[in-house]
Amino acid sequence: MQDIVLPAHGRTGRQAVDAGHVRYTLAGWLGGYAAQEDGARLSVEFRDGRGTPVALSVLGPVTAAERQSRTALLERTASAAVPPGARTARVLLVFTRSGDGTSNDGYADAVSLTLTATATPSGGHQ
Repeated sequence: MQDIVLPAHGRTGRQAVDAGHVRYTLAGWLGGYAAQEDGARLSVEFRDGRGTPVALSVLGPVTAAERQSRTALLERTASAAVPPGARTARVLLVFTRSGDGTSNDGYADAVSLTLTATATPSGGHQ
């Protein structure tokens, strides 16, 4: 788990977020082992200044069927507007053992959360 304070100023700062001018992309390669259903789930929960959740995106888990019962990682992404009022983001990566085997064989790699400005704030200064 990682709690991230969103920028206060700039092209992805509070004013831009509240005006709906910031998008996020949550991405990661998620997978597992062979035909086992062990997996990884990646989520981002945006919270307002009081810590109240205002939006949630969840990726995964990738199933054995999606991996064609092979050991593999598949790229998963979600993208949307950062909700107005969001001030922090909690990124959570959870590995779940399905009961097959003796180890948790959920896999994850290249996890990221990216903010992108979609419009220049009024005044043209960045």
